[in-house]
Amino acid sequence: MRSKYLLLFISFVLGACTPGKELSPQQELIYNQGMKPLTEKGILPDDGMTSGLVQVLKGNTFTNGGIFISEDGLLLTNYTSAIEQLSAASTPEHLLFTEGFIADSAELEIPLTGVSLRIEVRQTDVTEQIQGDIDKNEISGYKYNIEVQERKDLLISELSEANPGIVYEVKDLFSGNQQILYGYKVIRDIRLVYSPAIPFDQTGFIDTRSIYNLIDEEYVILKAYVDTDGSGVPYSELNVPYSPEYYFGLSDQKTIEGGQSLALGFPGNTYRLEPARAIDLYYNHTNNYVIGAFNILLDNQEQEAASAADYSYRSLPARLDVALNILIFNEIQQSISENKLFELMEQKDETLKSWIDEDSVRMVRYLDLYWYIDEAYDLALQTADIFYVSSYFRNMSQLDDLALPLKISYEKGDSGTKALSQYQEMLPDINKDYELDLVIKFLGLLRSMPENQWPLTLYDFFENDTTSEISSQAINQIRNSALFEPEKMEELLYSGNPSSDLLYALLEEIIFSQEMATNNISKYLNYGRPAQQVYAKLQMEAIGAYPDGNTNLRYNKGSISHSNDRILTTTNDFSGRAQGSAIIDESGTLIGMVTEEINSSLFSNYYYKKETSYLKALKVSAILDEIRSTPGSEFLLKNISR
Repeated sequence: MRSKYLLLFISFVLGACTPGKELSPQQELIYNQGMKPLTEKGILPDDGMTSGLVQVLKGNTFTNGGIFISEDGLLLTNYTSAIEQLSAASTPEHLLFTEGFIADSAELEIPLTGVSLRIEVRQTDVTEQIQGDIDKNEISGYKYNIEVQERKDLLISELSEANPGIVYEVKDLFSGNQQILYGYKVIRDIRLVYSPAIPFDQTGFIDTRSIYNLIDEEYVILKAYVDTDGSGVPYSELNVPYSPEYYFGLSDQKTIEGGQSLALGFPGNTYRLEPARAIDLYYNHTNNYVIGAFNILLDNQEQEAASAADYSYRSLPARLDVALNILIFNEIQQSISENKLFELMEQKDETLKSWIDEDSVRMVRYLDLYWYIDEAYDLALQTADIFYVSSYFRNMSQLDDLALPLKISYEKGDSGTKALSQYQEMLPDINKDYELDLVIKFLGLLRSMPENQWPLTLYDFFENDTTSEISSQAINQIRNSALFEPEKMEELLYSGNPSSDLLYALLEEIIFSQEMATNNISKYLNYGRPAQQVYAKLQMEAIGAYPDGNTNLRYNKGSISHSNDRILTTTNDFSGRAQGSAIIDESGTLIGMVTEEINSSLFSNYYYKKETSYLKALKVSAILDEIRSTPGSEFLLKNISR
């Protein structure tokens, strides 16, 4: 009965909370403190500044922002943008990390394979177009979201057909209460021009976690190239430097504390509009498993890197990416704990509940809002722990692929000939020692889960309930598993009882658990998203809501709170991972760039507090001083705008 009422509740509330409601002066003040999309004109020193900022992508993944600093396509951005090429172009005798790199002519620039830029050419609020004529009284919350997605896809399809040179996407704000259309020009020929020398050493290469401390205040200068007709094609010797519509002048002046600062860039996703239950899910049921899985992966990578100097620097980019994730999630966990985030979110929930109780009409409309939120998160918590552990294990291991032909053959009851053939094809690619080490380490993660989510096979690996040590008998059984020996595998395949092999039995349960958990998580999302949308809309009405980030172009006004020879700190509320964001003064001159991959103000991703909402940026004057001191920098310096 209640689930049927959910449809009426969501329809009624969404209908009551139509997009475009005017904010009170107090709410507008709060809104202006947050990260606003650039859908209005006249809010920047020059409206054209938006085309001077770019998204840097590796493959299809956004990694950071970048800033054009010359009329011929020079781009200032984060050090990690070029780390793969710095690694690939290095040799044991000449490590570009420690030596630095400068191209004193265009011919010496290094192409960045797989790196592209997206330049925003359109940002339009399309909320009314996407949502406006949907009859929310005649459609369920779940179907409402499907209808919204279909309209997004149709709009993108129509625009892409009419403008084939532009890439479009529609993204949500305020948990789906607002939609913004973005259009991008894509440039695919990017080359490295300059990177500073970093004091890496052999010890640093092995201990990847410490390397971050060496690069979190560093940068590189790239250059964008296009075909002669202006299209952003891949690398070609015939391509010409890109001429941006706008590029920033670099300030060589001393920054003044208290001076105005404007942050422009692409802050990552934020979670300020979620309820306290979401923080419980992240802190207690997801993040620890993410950290554990990445630590397992990095430990294995570090061991391999320590054994071979050449592999050590070749593998550095991949290892650094894993290390950064570990550092980020550890920082998140620490911030949630130290700032008592769960309690703060509970207070916010109580404030919203009090607002609902102040009015009898609201009480009728929103009576069961928190019931639906709790139902959604109760669903998630049933399998969230096993979902993350099993998902990461299957991503990092090949053993489930090795066991899958046997599983399918057994379920279908066929002869097993095809399964055996598939198994024999895959076996040579399996590193037995690596896979066994991975299984043993992941057993520890599985053991740390709530017992009601344990795979039953897990009990066979530990001698009793009080020890976390895996029994030597179990280790011997998995080491001698039929999965590693073709003759044993053939016997197992035709035995009719593959679960008699302990390793196969474990893998079978992990596969089953993940499939079950994925289905449950899908139900949670389908059930929770409509309620979350209502919850976010009510925050906007009741207490004001800071704009959330979503890796698209935003701005925010602040001031310089601290400055030394190299770093400036501002009061800008620019949460999310804001690496590559520009800090400009009131005249529009670039005075700094955010280089941190892990924001010092990471807590503000979840909750706004003035004292935790700030940005650290590398000063442009420090960058210029460093380039001037680099031999052979005359060619570069004369092309930088100042």
